[in-house]
Parts: sequence; C-alpha cells; structure tokens
Amino acid sequence: MDMRYTAWAGYDLTECVGGDTTSSGCTLVIWNGTGTHDSDGDWNRTGHGFEAEYAKYEGTYGLDATSFTNNEKIYFRDTNDNNVDEYDFLSMYINLKEWPSAGEATISFEDGNSVLLSNYLKSLNLDSWQRILVPLADFGLTAPINLSVLTITSLASIGFYLDNVEFAVGVTDVVAIDTGKPDMEADNTNKPSMKASGVDFRPAMRAFTPPTNL
Repeated sequence: MDMRYTAWAGYDLTECVGGDTTSSGCTLVIWNGTGTHDSDGDWNRTGHGFEAEYAKYEGTYGLDATSFTNNEKIYFRDTNDNNVDEYDFLSMYINLKEWPSAGEATISFEDGNSVLLSNYLKSLNLDSWQRILVPLADFGLTAPINLSVLTITSLASIGFYLDNVEFAVGVTDVVAIDTGKPDMEADNTNKPSMKASGVDFRPAMRAFTPPTNL
C-alpha cells in the first residue's frame, strides 16, 4: 500500500478560487524569495541561511541553507495570522546538498506538533529538486487554523537549498501496489542427510568389574 500526495496548482478545481496559483487560489505563499518575479508577499525570514540566485527553484532567489548544523533554526514569520482552513498541505521545494545517514530536521508551526522532515523527502536524492508535501493533519492542527510562524530546526549537520514554501490545496491518493506472489518452490536435489553412526558399547561393558564389599 502506497500513499501519494497530490497538491493542485494551476487547475480549475472546486477547491481553488479561480484555479490560479496566487494566495486567493490553490496556494498561499509563505516564502519564495524576493524580487519582481516572485508572486505574492513573503513572510519575514530570519535565522540560518541567506538568499541567493543560484539557490532558487524558480523566480529570482532561493534560500541557501547549507552548513545547517544541530539546533540551528530557520524562521518564517508573518505580522498577521493566516487562516488556512481551506488548505491541505505545507508544500516546499528542497534541493539536498548534504544529508548524512543520521541527518534530520523538524518542521513546526506555533501551534500543533512538529514533524520530521525525513518522513517526506528522498534523502538519497542529492543535487536535485524535490517537492515536499506535508499534510497539515500531520501537525495535529484542526480548524480553525490560524498560523503566522513556521520553524525549521536542524537536528544534525545537513544542508539544502529551499524555495517556494507555501500552503497548498490537494488530495491524498491511496495506491495498492502488486508486489507479486511469493515463490514457494524449493530445490530438492540436495537434501540434508540425517544419517547416524552407531556406537558399540559391548567391549567396554565386558571389561567392567562390579564393585566388591569392603
């Protein structure tokens, strides 16, 4: 059984107002860099990392979050609460640059619980962009959901580029994957031998002299 997350953007769905990718439609931007080619306003970003053109997925800038060591944090804050009851996922694009076997980071809002980033990414895919989709339900959030602070916390020495952090409308598909019937046939040409060798104790018994009374 496999679960596939699908976030909609650019489609005329009933969940999306106008079917566009603006804050009034399928997505609500948290952060996607700054500049004239980045749509919507960004939440204020502080903490680890810096904006760079080479770190972008699209638009003008992305966040270079390399050398992201243990307990360092990336913050995104808005001056107002944002009601996200109509959204289903936290979406972001990540390009992993360093992710050791013990690599980990948490994602959290000011309400609810934190989640482990490793549960939503392919940690072996270095130097390629992948879209991360975290169901808001995984944060333990229930309506009304009003949020203004997003925090990413490193739990190890990791590194990545980050872009297009936003709330998205979407669905979860449950897909059954046929793994095939197991092969139960066995090769009987080399059966183990259970042969035993007998031991004759009679010579030893003939040499045995019963004890006498003292």
